[in-house]
This record gives sequence, structure tokens and C-alpha cells, in this order.
Amino acid sequence: MPGEVEKYLLFHLGRGRYGLPITDVKGILRRPEVVDMPGAPPSIEGIFNLRGEIHAVVNLRRRFGLSEADGTRSADGTRSPGGPEEFVLLLDVADENMAALVDSCYSVEEISSDDIMEAPEDLVVDGEIRAAVRGIVKRDDHVLLLVQAHELLPPEQLARLRELKEVPVG
Repeated sequence: MPGEVEKYLLFHLGRGRYGLPITDVKGILRRPEVVDMPGAPPSIEGIFNLRGEIHAVVNLRRRFGLSEADGTRSADGTRSPGGPEEFVLLLDVADENMAALVDSCYSVEEISSDDIMEAPEDLVVDGEIRAAVRGIVKRDDHVLLLVQAHELLPPEQLARLRELKEVPVG
């Protein structure tokens, strides 16, 4: 019996190719102006307001331990002129408005569960990151790393984010 087929939004982080189930993605925006959020976990880029709702931005490069030294950001974290456009994927994770910062989105593909292999231990060594990885898919000329939106932040970081968003302003 053939495996279950699910649609994935495919995106780039650096030279890597990744995918999220399309059902986890509520929208895609060009990178908005993001405000720093003091006290937030290191993988949180900051927050932005979209139609009256606050969204926390997870920097997936930081979250996955990838280099940001690709010419898109200067040493102070600001975007370098002429760097590639960045996007945020709007996600609903555990009833929290979140967004994932990615370099680009390039396709929506149907992927069969038969094609998803478990990520080898040596590919993803950090236990927290391993929880976010559903598996890998081999293609003729590349590999896709499939991630799970509900595991992008460990539970303690998600709890800290909730606390920070509940602090009254003013």
C-alpha cells in the first residue's frame, strides 16, 4: 500500500533545502521590520505586528546553527545592501503566532511518506534540533531536510516566549 502523501512548502537557508508541511504555513511575507525582543531566546530574531497580532520571528539559521556570514547581514545584524531578499513563513505553533525567517521559498511539492528517511545521527547531532527534523528526502541532485513547525522551538523557549509576550507595555 503506498504511503501517505503530504504537500510541503520548500525553502532555502543558505545552500540547504528544507521543507515544512504546507498545512503548518499560514502565509508568506517579505521580511517585515522586526523589533528586538529583550530577554528572548537567542534563536528569536524579534517581533513584528501584522494586522494587530504580534508574531515572534524564529531565525532558522541561528536555530539550526548555520552561518549568517553569507553577505546578507553585516556584523551588527542589519541587512547588507544588495543582499538577497528574505521572507517569513507565518506559522501557528501551539496557538502562538510565529514566523520563520528563511532565505527564499521555491516550490510546493507532494512528498510520500515512503520517500522520507530518518535523518542519520551524525547529520543532526543536537537533540533539540533533532526533534525539529522529521526526516530527509533524497532527490537526484540534492537532499531535502523536512522540519516540523511545532518543534522549531524547544518547550522551555516557547514557554519563555509566551511569558515575554504577556508582559504589559507602558
